[in-house]
Amino acid sequence: MSESIVIQTAPLKFREYLAGADSVGNRNRTLDTPQEAEVAARMYCHDNPIGCQDILGHLGRAGLSSPRVQDAAVGEAVSSAIYRTEAERTRKDGVFILGQYALHPGTTRKHKAGMVAPLGRVLADKSVDFRKEAAFALWNLSRADLSFQPKSMMVKPFIAALDDSDPYVRERAARSLTNLNLPAHANLSNEQGKNMAPSLIAALYDENPAVAKYARYALWQMVETDISPKIKERINDHLEGRIQFQTPETKAKYLRMLKNRIK
Repeated sequence: MSESIVIQTAPLKFREYLAGADSVGNRNRTLDTPQEAEVAARMYCHDNPIGCQDILGHLGRAGLSSPRVQDAAVGEAVSSAIYRTEAERTRKDGVFILGQYALHPGTTRKHKAGMVAPLGRVLADKSVDFRKEAAFALWNLSRADLSFQPKSMMVKPFIAALDDSDPYVRERAARSLTNLNLPAHANLSNEQGKNMAPSLIAALYDENPAVAKYARYALWQMVETDISPKIKERINDHLEGRIQFQTPETKAKYLRMLKNRIK
């Protein structure tokens, strides 16, 4: 393996970035050092986050893609995508890109944790299209290998999304809460179980069967955690069908009361 790339013969889409890296390196019209490879990868992935793996593959075939280069490149792609979520014109693209990187093997836990807050903001966006993209991206993150803190940060936006007007958003929120694996994170229920229970109980009666199904799964998980006996009893009353509503109006009033408890 040569461990170098002749810039003039590289694919056209990479040349500008390879030349830019060489200009701050040894200026020999060849990309031939780890430092130059990192600079080229960073620049390309910043401008082309969805195609970041293309340049990493090209560098890898030349023996220039080390773990450090890959980490720096993916971090740049994620940062670029997060920045794009801040402007309405590029928000959808930014959220889509984050969704792709949420489960990518080259995305570190630190990069994934950095996605949670910006995606949580988009999940509350006025645009249903943006909210759908954010719901999918956060669902991917809920399945990723994350520590307690970023998982905890997801709970509030997911709980709010259970009341979204769009059934797809509500379903992804309910599925994501299940993915957080509450029994393995007892502190999650201790801190936020009091707010989670009313929302998930209300979701049990959602008109979308998928939302109701995943809300049931999440509630089953909750009763296995170290929450108060009073909350467990309330959850079990609903899971086991001990709560009956005389009329649709009575049911609607009860669900409104539950939702108002967390506002």
